[in-house]
Parts: sequence; structure tokens; C-alpha cells
Amino acid sequence: MEKFIYWNCGSGITRKLIHIHDILVSQDPLVMFVSECDISSSQSTDFLMHKGYDIAFSNSFNDNKKSRIMCWYKVNSFIRRYDMEDKGNEIIVLESAAQRYTIAGAYRPFKVFENETLRSNFNRLLANLVKIAEASKDLILVGDFNVNFSELSRDYMRDGFENLMNDHALFQLVQENTRHRLVDGLLQQSLLDLVITNLPGISTSLNFTNLSDHCIVEIFLRPGRAESKKTKVEFLDWSWYSAHAMRALFIDFFKGINIHLTDPNIINDRITTAICRSLNILVPKRTVTVRNYTEVVSPKIVNLRNKKKRAFKNWRRLNTIDSYNALKNISKKLSVAVKEERSSGLQRQLHSSSKNFWSAINNKMGKTKAPLSVIKHAGIETDDKKAISNLFCEFFIEKVETLSANCACENYIIPDLKSETVEDDTFLSHADIAQALTKLKPTKAQGFDEIPSIVLKHLAPVITTPLVWLFNSIIETGIYPKAWKISRIVPIHKKGDTKQICNYRPISNISSLSKAFERCLVAKLRTIDQDTLFGQHQHAYKPFSSTVSACLTLQDYISCNLDEKKLVLLYTTDLSSAFDLLRPSLLVKNLIDLGVSYKIIQVILSFLTDRSGFVDVDGHNSDLVKIPIGCVQGSVLGPILFNIYTRNLPEIIGNDTFCVSYADDCYVGLACESNEVTETLETLSIIAGNHISWLESIGMVPNVGKTEFIVFGSAVPLSLLINNSSINSTNSLKILGVNFTSNLTWTDHVSKTIKKCNRLGYTLKYLDSMLSRPHHKRIIESHFCSMLYYGSPIWAGCISSKDLRRLNSLMFKIIRMHCRDFSRIFSNRELCQSSQIRSFNSVRILRDTNTLHSLCTNPTNTTLTLRLIQQSYCHSRFTNRISFFDNSLRKVGRNSFVNRAKRIAELIPFEWTDLSRYAFKRRIAQSVPLYIA
Repeated sequence: MEKFIYWNCGSGITRKLIHIHDILVSQDPLVMFVSECDISSSQSTDFLMHKGYDIAFSNSFNDNKKSRIMCWYKVNSFIRRYDMEDKGNEIIVLESAAQRYTIAGAYRPFKVFENETLRSNFNRLLANLVKIAEASKDLILVGDFNVNFSELSRDYMRDGFENLMNDHALFQLVQENTRHRLVDGLLQQSLLDLVITNLPGISTSLNFTNLSDHCIVEIFLRPGRAESKKTKVEFLDWSWYSAHAMRALFIDFFKGINIHLTDPNIINDRITTAICRSLNILVPKRTVTVRNYTEVVSPKIVNLRNKKKRAFKNWRRLNTIDSYNALKNISKKLSVAVKEERSSGLQRQLHSSSKNFWSAINNKMGKTKAPLSVIKHAGIETDDKKAISNLFCEFFIEKVETLSANCACENYIIPDLKSETVEDDTFLSHADIAQALTKLKPTKAQGFDEIPSIVLKHLAPVITTPLVWLFNSIIETGIYPKAWKISRIVPIHKKGDTKQICNYRPISNISSLSKAFERCLVAKLRTIDQDTLFGQHQHAYKPFSSTVSACLTLQDYISCNLDEKKLVLLYTTDLSSAFDLLRPSLLVKNLIDLGVSYKIIQVILSFLTDRSGFVDVDGHNSDLVKIPIGCVQGSVLGPILFNIYTRNLPEIIGNDTFCVSYADDCYVGLACESNEVTETLETLSIIAGNHISWLESIGMVPNVGKTEFIVFGSAVPLSLLINNSSINSTNSLKILGVNFTSNLTWTDHVSKTIKKCNRLGYTLKYLDSMLSRPHHKRIIESHFCSMLYYGSPIWAGCISSKDLRRLNSLMFKIIRMHCRDFSRIFSNRELCQSSQIRSFNSVRILRDTNTLHSLCTNPTNTTLTLRLIQQSYCHSRFTNRISFFDNSLRKVGRNSFVNRAKRIAELIPFEWTDLSRYAFKRRIAQSVPLYIA
């Protein structure tokens, strides 16, 4: 049975949204229209999202900046027919994906346009309804036309509806009053909410609610009562699990260590079997049948719902004020009971575990991702999960094979890696493996063996010795276990249409034991100097490096050259499926050049070759296929190997050319005088050509169409020629999430940041009534502040006073909402003290000083660290404090973090050079006040 719902919620949707989400969960309608929602286009719509549903607003959402009707509809089940919606009308038209019928929701507001009468307003909407009826063979029309259908006192309204229904064989289903309002002791009733259709076998029912003076209209596509939903759900029962019992069972099932057995595959099978047998006993898989799932269920609520049904029948039979009041009172009691149960249920989730906390919050914020239901590829559209998983598998493999076939890369013959004997320092100790187990992340998904990382952490006291046996056997033989080479691939949506298969990327979930061993290999590789291992230009996956350090290095180079009245010409490259195209043989060449042990290289080569995988879509697996080349996305070792793979870039483009990278994002530039632009452009074109050719020679596929080019210090448009492709310069460039403009001002970045944060502000306001103050503060710090302060050491110290006031105002608005000071009684200082949330200036100082300490005490020889050393001097009075020179000649030079170091160091009121990172953070947090104007 297909079900639809229409409800006039009355004067705004915000306070009724919880009730609407309950309806979507418990009744699972295909479409739910809500009129008088009063949603402004300036608001964020994230808090309206619901799992499994898309949302739609009437055209007035964009035209008049406000929508009075909206709807939730099942993902990929309907198509919006904008061509049937005339401008100015509050109407939404949806066509079922199978094109079986059209359903439209409409609302006629009393407010008319300028120079328009009520009659012309009605005729405008009626003409739109006629247009829909003429274009639709099967139609369901629902809505509130603000016309009492049982009376139709106005002739033009009566004639209009009669002509519409007679000409298109439509009939009106709702026969009872849908609007009820008690005014001065008198009950006003009218039939305003209509269901007009030409489909046979449709029935309707009304559901009274005290949240609005309109009933909820339920529409069933087949007659009869709605069937109860029955769903079989499989889940792992962790109620009997304990770490002590897990260790005891593992000891019983593990057969012990045989020093004469050196085959890693057999050893891994023994360890994995012991773990799985223990899990099968402690964590059995159960199947339950879920019937009529609702978010809130309790005996009290069930009792009140039954009473409400009886009171509703009694009121329909008697139609008196006393029966109406009795129904209204029971409905209010039910609403209070549901609210209390929901609040207690939410609080239980928030206090149970960190995973449940964020799951509940993301669900309330509408950030849960809808399951894959329909996929299109190569002219095929299917909703079968097994077929979808196979389509994804074919697409991912074909994409890599096509890209690799079109790229002629170098061929390197791998030498004999087995000739070298294993040295003692190559083997792993108990301490190495114990440390690797402690670094496993419990929240990460398990691989093909279904062993969670948290289980390995619990087993650490008893499994470390067997893992020493296993891991050292892998190093000695150079054989990576076959079971670890099987990846469970999950498609992750990137952007765009969720139906298009090309908008997804593959992420591999691998065995937890494999992750532990990979961490041991990473520790071995990190014994090599990081700049030698990755190259000084690379900032990804290096200690004390991040996107912020990459942007600071780039900003320092640009600002110093602009300070000397030079121009900076910069381009950025884009690679297609970079990790998936890594060639193992060329990686081996780089590892040999670095002097890595042959035994470790042999293990890495075995890790990359002969891999296989399958795609998992909601528990439905594709066929197992071979993965030809590439580095596993989702592994611990993969990103490190990719950095090593591209470490030679500075040698290719020239050591005098500026270069900074973060994983596969690369930014290359040259500085020049204003009269040398032509020559520099030619030089940069040659460098870019060599860069592209080198990428192709190592198997990468550069996407020249997405290459961007910017000129800092000049607004004159220029063009960069790369392999016969001309790329025009842009005025702004988004670099690792930060918007750089050609004149190195930050108003554009501040405006975009404020816009994003304002959208999140509406969601925080929605969550305000549901959460306790500590939980609400936690959401502000994790979601809002992380967005507001991202990259602040780059731009926050260089913005104008106007932008600074805008950011301060935004921060105080959120703090005021958190403190519920809507009457603006408290001052900004009192707000910070009451909430213990810092002002924007206070956070800016903390982040700047922490960045300075990290750069000064960072043992890695980065460009910024060397520049800070050159511009530093010891203080004459305080031996453990450092001062810095400001070498900037013009204002633009103060964009450089190194030139700002003088002002930042003066804000640190204590001796700090010998403090550890964590000690410094604690001291500076105690020294900087919460409120700084």
C-alpha cells in the first residue's frame, strides 16, 4: 500500500518538526506535503533533512525568498516537474519515477501580489491546476485552497472547481471538516484541505493533532487500513562480550606457537580462527523482526494513543464542543508524553557512548546519508542491491584499466629482492607490536574477516606474542597473507546526483590485523629523515605538518614577493584517481634509492600486488575481482607510499621553483618583476609541461581541464599555455579549503566562512531545546568552531577591522543563543564567562601562539622553521624567550606568519622555548582570558 500525507501545520514548521520526523519514521509515507511551513531562503535547510528522503520547496522559496509549502519525498522515487509549476504559485508537482501517476501539493495564501485581487489570485492557481490536469493522465492533487469546499459561497470559485473536475473526470475525496478552531466558546469548522484525484481505489483518513487547527490528511493508494511494517534485521549481540572473557577464549582456541612453521598464510589462519571462534561465542549474530518501528514507544504512549482514537470517534459521532475539548486534552497529554519519552531516549543515547552521541546528533542535524536505492550506469537503471554492487565493481575496475591503458609510463625491472639476508633490526619486537595495537582506531570499520579493531586492543596482552611470530614470518619470507589482500570496498558519494555511478569513489575496508602490521611498517619507514623520505615540499602524513602548514608556507612565499613589489605566478594540478594508478615497480625504485631494506621492500611489493576485492552495498556483495594496480585507499600504509612515489617532483620542476604539496594536491609557482611577466610565463609553461610529462611517465593521469592558474599582485588577466592548452588566470583560488585572492586580502574567505557558519546557526538553534548546555556546547565547539576557525593562523591575523567585527559578532551571536540571552541582558564579557566559550580574538591568539611554538620546536627542517630561525634573536633579559624581526616593507608583507611572529611572541607572557607541546598549550590556555575585545 502506497501512502501520502498532507498537513497544514499552521504558522511555521520549526516547532512541529519533531512531530513531522516521527510521522516519517513511524508511517513511512512516499510523500509528505506541509503547507504554511514559512521557510526562508536565508535559512539553512540541513535541520529539515530526514534519512531516506529528499526535500522540495515551492518556487517562491527562490523568487519571494520564502516558501509556504514544502514536501519530503522518497529518495530516487519521484521526479520534480518544474515545467508544470507556474511562477508565483505555491505548488510542488512530483511525478513517480515509474511514471505511473503525478502527485501535486498546492496552497493558496490570502496574500496577493500588487495590483491583484482575490479573484485573480484564485484564477491564477486554478489555471495552474488545469495545466497539471491536462498534462497528467493519473493525478493526485492535495492542498489547502483556503476555500470551504462544503459551501463555496463565491460563484467564481464554485464554477472554477466544477469545471476543473468535470472536464478532467476528477472527484474530491475528503468529506469531513478538516479545520477546527475554538473561538469565544464556539467551534469553527470548515472543509479546507482537499484531495482531488481521478485514480480509482484511493481512500483517505483524518488524524487529529493539537499542534495545528488543521487535521493531518492521510491518503492510501489502495483502500483499507495501512498494513503494519515487518522488517527482519540482523545484528550482532554484544551484550555478553567482555575483554576478560575474550582473552580467556582466545587462549583456549589458539593452538600455540610452532617455531618451525613459517608460512604467514597458515599462521594468520590460526590466529584469525581463534579470534573468530571466540567472537562467535561472545558476540552471536541474531535476527529479529521489527514491527511498526517508531522513534518513541512506551506503554503510556500506547495507552494514550488508544484513548485518542476512541475520543476521535466519539467527537465525529457527537460533534459537540465537550467531545472536541476531550479530544484536544487527550491529544495534548499524548504530545507531552511523546516529548518526554523522546527527550529521555535522546539523553540515553547522548550519555551511552561517543559513537551513539554523534549518531544521535547527526540524525537530528539531518547529516545521515540515505542508503543507495537506484543507480544508473551505461543506460542501465536498477534498484537491485546485488546488481548495484556488481555495477560499482565493474565501474571501478574499468575506470582504472581505461586510465592506465591510456598512459604510457616507465618500465622498471625489479631486481632480486630475496638476495639480502634479514638483519636483526629489521625484525619487530613485542614493544613495536604493542604500540601498533594501541594506535588502532576503534571506530574504523572492519574488513573481510569482520574482526573489529577494539577486539585486537582488548586482546593485546595475550595476542602480542602470536603477532610477533606472524609479523616476523612475513618479513622473513616476504609473503603478505592472502586474506589480508581482500578488500571490502564501499562506494562513498562525492558530489552531484546520487543516481550517477561516476559520482562515487571506492574506499577499502581491510583487515584489522593488516592495519596493525602496516603501522609497524610505517614506523620502520619513519626512521628515515622525513624530508628525505617524502620531500620537503610534501606536507601530508608528516609529523607536525598539515594543510595549515602547507598554506602558511605558500602564504609566506607569496607575501614576501608581493612585499618586494614582485608578481607570483602559480598553477595547481588535478589528478584523476591518483592513488588507484600507483605502479608498484616504480615505487620499488624509489624505495631502493632511499636505502630501504630489501626485505621491507619485498613485503611492500607483496602488499601492493595480487590484490582482490568486492563491493559491499548495504550488505549485498559483488563478485570477487582482481585489482590490477594502485594503492589501497583506506589503508594505513597507502598514503605514505604515495608520498614516497611522488617525492622527486622538486627535481623535475627545478629546485629554484616554488612547490608545496598536500598528498596529490600540488601548487607550483614562480616570482618575477612586473616587466618580466612574459618571460616568466614562458618559463612556467615549460615547467608545467615537464611536470605533466613526468606525472604521465609515472602512470598518473593529469586532468589539464581542471588545472587552475592565478597571478598574485596583478589584476591583469593572463594565460598559461600547458601542452597546447591555454588556461586563463582567475582572481581567487581555493587552496586546501582556504580562499586566496590575487591581492592577498581575506574578505572573500571571511564572507564565505560566515555564510557557512550562519547556515549551521539555524541547526544549533533547532538543537537548543533538545540538548543540555554541556552537550550543546560540545556541538558548538566540534561543528561550528571547527568551521569558523579552520586555517585561522593563515588569515585571522591579516583581516581588516571590519571583517574582525563581523566574525566577533557572529561568535557572540552563537554564545548568546547558547546562554539563551535573547533579551540581550548580558555583556559580551559576561557571556564568555558564563558559557566558558572563548571570543574570536581569544581563540585567534591561542591558535597563533600554538602554531608559533610548533614551528619553533619542530625538528623537521621546513621552510618556515628556517625562516623563523633567521629572523629570531634571544631576549636580553629572559634567556628562555625568543623575539623576532618584522622584515616586511609594506602592509602585504605582514601576511607572512614569520613577519607576524614578533607580534605573536609578545602575546606569550611566560618563558616557553623549553616547554613541550602539551605543556605549552596548557599554560597559554590558562594565560589568555576568555574574552578579548
